[in-house]
Amino acid sequence: MSERKTDRVREILDLALTRPSGERAAFVAGAAGEDEYVRAEVLSLLGALERAGDSLEPPAAENGDVVESLTGLTLGPYVVGERIGAGGMGVVYAARDTRLGRSAAVKALPANLARDPHRRARLEHEARLLAALSHPNIAVIYGVEDTPRGPVIILELVPGRTLAEELAVRRMALEDAVAVARQIARGLEAAHAAGIVHRDLKPANIKITPDGVVKILDLGVAKSTAMAGEGAPAVATQPGVIVGTTAYMSPEQARGRPVDKRSDLWALGCVLYEMLTGARAFDGETASDAAAAVLRAEPDWARLPAKTPAGVRRMLRRCLQKDAALRLRDAGDALLDLDSQDVEPAREAGGWRGWAAAGAAVLAVVASLAGWFARGPAPEPVPQLELTIESPEQIPAPVTGGSLAFSPDGTTLAYVAGGLPDGPRLYLRRLDGFRSEPVEGVEHARAPFFSPRGDWIGYWEVHWGLNSALKRVPIGGGPVQTIMEVPYWVYGATWGDDNTIVCSTGTYGTLWRIAAEGGAPEVLFPEVSDRSCGHPEMLPGSKVVLFTGWWWEGRELQSNIDAFTFETGKRHTVVADATQPRLSKGRDQLVFYRRGALMSAPFDTKRVRLTGEPRHIIGIADAADRQTCRYAVSSNGTIAFLPGNVTVLEPDLAWFGIDGRSGTLLRGSSGYHSMRLSPDGTRIAYTTVGPEFGLWVHDLERQTTLRLTNSVTTFPVWTRDGKRVAYQQIDGKEFRIFWTAADGSGGPELLYEHPGLINAFPTDFTLDGSELLCSVETGPRDVTDLYIVPVKGERKARLMMQPGEDRVGARLSPDGTMIAYTAVEAGVPKIYIQRYPSLDRKVPVTIAGGERPVWSGDGKRLFFRMIDIVYAVDVEAGPEISASKPVEVLAGLPGLRFDVSADGTKFYMARPRGDWGARKSIHVVAGALE
Repeated sequence: MSERKTDRVREILDLALTRPSGERAAFVAGAAGEDEYVRAEVLSLLGALERAGDSLEPPAAENGDVVESLTGLTLGPYVVGERIGAGGMGVVYAARDTRLGRSAAVKALPANLARDPHRRARLEHEARLLAALSHPNIAVIYGVEDTPRGPVIILELVPGRTLAEELAVRRMALEDAVAVARQIARGLEAAHAAGIVHRDLKPANIKITPDGVVKILDLGVAKSTAMAGEGAPAVATQPGVIVGTTAYMSPEQARGRPVDKRSDLWALGCVLYEMLTGARAFDGETASDAAAAVLRAEPDWARLPAKTPAGVRRMLRRCLQKDAALRLRDAGDALLDLDSQDVEPAREAGGWRGWAAAGAAVLAVVASLAGWFARGPAPEPVPQLELTIESPEQIPAPVTGGSLAFSPDGTTLAYVAGGLPDGPRLYLRRLDGFRSEPVEGVEHARAPFFSPRGDWIGYWEVHWGLNSALKRVPIGGGPVQTIMEVPYWVYGATWGDDNTIVCSTGTYGTLWRIAAEGGAPEVLFPEVSDRSCGHPEMLPGSKVVLFTGWWWEGRELQSNIDAFTFETGKRHTVVADATQPRLSKGRDQLVFYRRGALMSAPFDTKRVRLTGEPRHIIGIADAADRQTCRYAVSSNGTIAFLPGNVTVLEPDLAWFGIDGRSGTLLRGSSGYHSMRLSPDGTRIAYTTVGPEFGLWVHDLERQTTLRLTNSVTTFPVWTRDGKRVAYQQIDGKEFRIFWTAADGSGGPELLYEHPGLINAFPTDFTLDGSELLCSVETGPRDVTDLYIVPVKGERKARLMMQPGEDRVGARLSPDGTMIAYTAVEAGVPKIYIQRYPSLDRKVPVTIAGGERPVWSGDGKRLFFRMIDIVYAVDVEAGPEISASKPVEVLAGLPGLRFDVSADGTKFYMARPRGDWGARKSIHVVAGALE
């Protein structure tokens, strides 16, 4: 966001905070005007601050709305004493356990919260979580009691002062601060192991006893990461609810996004920084300043004591990474840094993450490293050094093999970046330079790979749709050469030292081999519908190729790294539960991805097997599934990666609001493919992929789900009366269109099939329901065009327009008088509107590109996507159709397919779990395999 917009956001936010809470949203809408980005940003920050309890509204415990005092009450063996404190989730009293002769604390809900059954459910769930824990650094829970005045929790009464009280009078000595941080980390490690995230860790919730024991208090806002699986009430802790004091919130909390244990590690970093420096890591004169600092500012690292050990500095920087994917992953890792033997203070001037800004001294080091990169297959060990390469354009999430590749000598990194109108371009970046240069003549590039001598670079050219070409271009400049063309999706390629290329492509994904100059390709083994292959990596000698194999086993997607031997035609498994093999030839190390981390192991290329145990190198994602990531490894052990996994499946059906909020509608065990809201907006039809293929209808009001098919099904489309759903059914390599009753009565009925059909899917029904609009591709080199199929009689399809260009995704306006569709011109998808059924003058909606048009309920707005952004245009249906200039509505979205509520405020789409999305920062780690 520009500095001007940042100032505007801060100004509007500060003014909004001076108004009563009920008037703030309206004020922000008026003050932001037509700037949707500023409006959403202010509302997001305002929501964070309001829910943080950072002096925006008086807490219930202080405004008189409290339960009657419990002092003097007897609760079983407990006699309640004086009130000793209050917080946002309860009032705390001292108590005495007459049976065991010990002190205790009683925590009761304020009356306005006690009356709320959801808050009560949250309190009771909290008690169950805490009762399962027993750790010296966590305050113990003794039990739960239900009283006529509301539920109460019986807790350990911890003597001593809070860390906030300690910090108010002194800055802690280095040794004391590290000792306290160790105990906090141990307590968090135990809580996280039990599936509990604190979400409100701060000095006021940390107590130090007279004996020096640190106790984490008030896990009352804890959330079990397994809550959904345990059947706990989802309303008790929604992912969009933000809690915590502003200065200690993680960026994802401040944004109102789902949180996990990494938010606690952020808070741990904030607390340790404050203990060491006597100042908050993120602070400001107002609450809005503090929130803005959390989101955008960096701590003043110069405040750290000069003698701060390197391990402590490293831990702080890893805890306070704003990108959760780059943050410290476990409290146990924090302990390793805190307990490390690094006693020498680290130098702060110009870290390796700011390489480009470090000046001539760093350039000299980079140049020396580049020389080291080029020495040969057995370089000397070097210290692990890190740099960040900023791409000039967004690097898309690849579902086509990969985004990064190193040259054989390790001096140059190739990557793809950018989007429409020319598709992702291919960039080259020398590690001893400061600029990334685009390769001339290369467009729509995916999955780059180098020739063994580094004089050519190959890549897949993927146009809109499923038409792909394997190409190569000389590094020194020259014309692009086509090696082969395929009508399929692609999953990577590798160039062997015998000058052949093995690539992965096909309907489901199998391995092909072809000469680098082109010719007839050879299929290495037959394609199987329930098995997929990708990420090939040729071994030296070009006799064996490694690759990822995926398959379904029950409800779980499984993956192994397999090897295929050309001479015998046999394959065997090399590494179980892993994906994306990459060989660091000079190190004899096989690098691979496994459940959120890059791993490496010694590898014998002749016997094609691991010769040692795998070890963890870099944690780059938060993934529990067999997924993929974006990385490359050089022959000398340098690794480049983009944080975050690239999910194979999108197992959540989610919604995103224009106000910045989001939520999960449904969580699946496999993945969601496509979805469509019913005409009245009360139901959503969706299709799933994986072990539970099928078409489903979910009632948004009753929260019930009905399964309509058990087949491989995609692209649901409702009839205008909401009584039936049409869909694409895939049987092997046959694509046909069926429809079925939306209430589950009756069975599927065939609507359309075509001899020799490559692909066909429905897109809409006419207003009277007599005709179906669909997109049809009739051959590998044919265009995909719009067809009309009568739903009665012979059902013979007819072309909607004169053929000549790819057209897909036709959607009729709610009144049936206009049609919007995507037309692909010179490889660039563009949106057009025409009258229907007259199909007169074409009105362009986009110039730079766009796809998947969706109408608002009143037909006055048209939404569409371009990469990960949803845009909107206002449509005037007067004597001449006109469309306004596109405006950005939502950015940074997952998935491709989406639908929108009738009022245009909520968008439904599939969402991967964990981290996702396009990025611009590439992280490079030299010496990663040392």
